[in-house]
Amino acid sequence: MFCSERMGLELLEVSVREGRQPDSPQLLETYLRLSHLDTSLPIAQQQMLQRRSFETLLEAICDHCVPAHWRSLCLDHIHRPLIRLGNLARNNAERQQVQRHYAELAVLSHYFCSR
Repeated sequence: MFCSERMGLELLEVSVREGRQPDSPQLLETYLRLSHLDTSLPIAQQQMLQRRSFETLLEAICDHCVPAHWRSLCLDHIHRPLIRLGNLARNNAERQQVQRHYAELAVLSHYFCSR
């Protein structure tokens, strides 16, 4: 990933995390597409990007300062980096980590999205 692409991804990440443009669902789509774009990266870097995407969306979902409809949109799309992480898992430890992410999502989304 080039430096300018990385900067663009980081800016998008902040906008997604903070729900800066809650009426622009295309922002979330662009962020998720860019975080998955470069499949020529080593597996470890691809995994890191997917974990970051998952964590960014999860943080947005759990933040009551973010507009509710943006949090709901993030919840609707958080499965994408988790599925990619599952596909990138190379061993049992990595598969178990993905399962822990699913469990964390289940607990936190129930708590933060049911109120």
